[in-house]
Amino acid sequence: MGRITAFYGVVAVVACFLPLMSVVSYESAALYGVLSGFVSLFWPIARQGAPVDRVMNRVSLHLGALLLPVALLSLNSLRVTNCSPGLGYLFWLLIPVISVVVGTSIRLVVDEYATVSLRRRNVIAGIVGLLSVFAFLWQLAMQPPINGFQLFLGYFSGSLYDEALSLPDGLVYYRIWCLALAGALVGCVEVKYRYQSWLPLRHAIVATTLLVILAVVGWTSRQHFGVDHDRTTIAQRLGGRLETEHFEIYFPATREWYKKAKLLGEDHEFRYAQMAEYFGTDPVAANHRKIRSFVYSDREQKGALMGGRRTLVAKLWLGEMHIQWREFGDHLLAHELAHIFTEPFGAGPLRLSSRYGIAVNMGLVEGIATAADWPASDLNVHMAAAALRRMDAAPDIRRMLGATGFWTQSSGRAYTLMGSFIAFLVKTRGIEKLKKAYPNGDFEHAYSQSIDSLVAEWEGFVDAIPLTEREMARAKFQYDRPSIFEKICARTVAELRRQAEEHGRLGERESGIAAWQTILGFDPENIRYRLEFAEFLISVDLLDQAETQLNQAMSRDTNAVEKAVALELLGDVMWRRGDAEHAQTNYRTCMESGVSSDRLRMLQVKSLALERAPAVARIAFEYLLDGDNDLGAYGPSKWVAAAADDPLGHYLLGRRLHSAERYDDAIIEIQASLTGLPEGVLADEARFLLTSAYYFVGNLDAAELALRPLTGAPEPYATLATEWSHRIAWARRNRLEGR
Repeated sequence: MGRITAFYGVVAVVACFLPLMSVVSYESAALYGVLSGFVSLFWPIARQGAPVDRVMNRVSLHLGALLLPVALLSLNSLRVTNCSPGLGYLFWLLIPVISVVVGTSIRLVVDEYATVSLRRRNVIAGIVGLLSVFAFLWQLAMQPPINGFQLFLGYFSGSLYDEALSLPDGLVYYRIWCLALAGALVGCVEVKYRYQSWLPLRHAIVATTLLVILAVVGWTSRQHFGVDHDRTTIAQRLGGRLETEHFEIYFPATREWYKKAKLLGEDHEFRYAQMAEYFGTDPVAANHRKIRSFVYSDREQKGALMGGRRTLVAKLWLGEMHIQWREFGDHLLAHELAHIFTEPFGAGPLRLSSRYGIAVNMGLVEGIATAADWPASDLNVHMAAAALRRMDAAPDIRRMLGATGFWTQSSGRAYTLMGSFIAFLVKTRGIEKLKKAYPNGDFEHAYSQSIDSLVAEWEGFVDAIPLTEREMARAKFQYDRPSIFEKICARTVAELRRQAEEHGRLGERESGIAAWQTILGFDPENIRYRLEFAEFLISVDLLDQAETQLNQAMSRDTNAVEKAVALELLGDVMWRRGDAEHAQTNYRTCMESGVSSDRLRMLQVKSLALERAPAVARIAFEYLLDGDNDLGAYGPSKWVAAAADDPLGHYLLGRRLHSAERYDDAIIEIQASLTGLPEGVLADEARFLLTSAYYFVGNLDAAELALRPLTGAPEPYATLATEWSHRIAWARRNRLEGR
């Protein structure tokens, strides 16, 4: 017993210096769930005495040994902040405590039924534990969910990029089932050998029968409680199905989704052609099966059905992907599909880039998908990589090529840098050499150059890219973020932010304020949290409190874009109070910073609206700030009616009609706006909306004509112009029936 306690203590001391595991939390509970489960499996149980008594005695001793790591990790909270100790203790109760019960019960059965030597009984117990692990890994590999449940681990939460974590309902159900299973195992031994104990034999038979029934029924009903969803149940829950040349697409069976099903299929097929041209592979032809694409309505549905609220997944070895499709042209579809196109030249059973078929080279896996996808952004991947290097925020590319280096970095930095590096190699040396290096990361064999020389060439390329001060400020705002391992209470804060977002959506003022105050209590120096809190306060019309938060944010060390966001929000507060002059000053000041193109468009709209006549400015205020935005095209329609020659009103009405899929009407309004909109992001956005509207009504010639002025425009419109010119060309050859 003393050796087990000492072992647990040593592990706890090490865990005290590991991110996420350094306190009583889900991660430390999962670690000790595995350790205690296997220790209990290999801890023999004497055959003297009643089984129930022996199990209870052994469990109590084992739980006593677990008190030491709990105490050490609890004391470590004096050094490392634990923002949710109550949840952490609950995870420990549900995971390691029950793991001990399960492991001890299995060991009892082995010792009672296996009439062999102690060494062989240990082997048998080990095989049982490994079979449970194998079944869990098989489920993860062969079925859609990226989270799951296991006897000792308890619950596997899935991707690190899904930081928000609360107590899953499925874990409570699963651990109740584990207790029923353990009770049934102990009961079977008790009944079979008829040991004398405090429980009469007749009662033992009844209790064991009930526990066996509970365990069987609980297992057969597990999917109703969010445990072990499979492909069939997910397809049934989604309900909608569409088949195209290369895809089986499953989507939510709602009226809204059925209306856009043809565009959903068309977008899939265009991306397939795009990836086929880039990679020179055809996974459908190679595997003689269509790709299964599961499309979820929102993060919550995706999280409930397969885990990963914020993580999209491609299980290329299965030929399937799990995505959210926010709109036609969503680049996330391209990213996940790119993974599937690497399958023909991948390695190992999972067809990924890996060493020895096991250690996945995540830098290569995600880098090649980012390079193939090339998303439209204010800073393209090469520009962002150049900015990261100039900010001294770029980790070494060589470190991110291995199995672990990629995960330790902030996702934004890691994806961007690897995407830029891979795109550079493809551009300068072609895709075939990369396909040769991809299976096991052997660049020297594929390129006849060392990885050091290749990285040096890439560094020289990105370092020569010119960047303005605004672009550098934008990059600092976008990428100066810590990884999950560096954040304060990453999981707790992410869950609270999710709750605060929901409170804001529902207009729950007090609950939202409480959530944000708790977040700022954990990390008061985080400017972004304070800005988000201020935005929430403005949305619930608490202007004085919002102004206080914004002034506090600006009093701290902020970068240029964070300051601009605060100034814009202060401008909104001023406009709501009737101080249009100071609001206008704030908006114009913000436009000089490196804010994103989306935010810059909104700033220009607000600034131009304040220049209008009082009656029009009032309509603009009602639409942009005072809630009329929820009424769809009503606000812009009033604007156009009040000022028929105002291009800004026509632009806003055209946007609304476009989002409502009234494309013919949208074309009229957007064309009217282009006669007077100032050149820049507003005019570029109007041209892009006009292009897509013509595309959706089937007028490809007009779409191509509307797109031409965007050639050579600043990002993100330069990338959008290239992509949509390819899309128009593809549509001329392959337009699906009915479009």
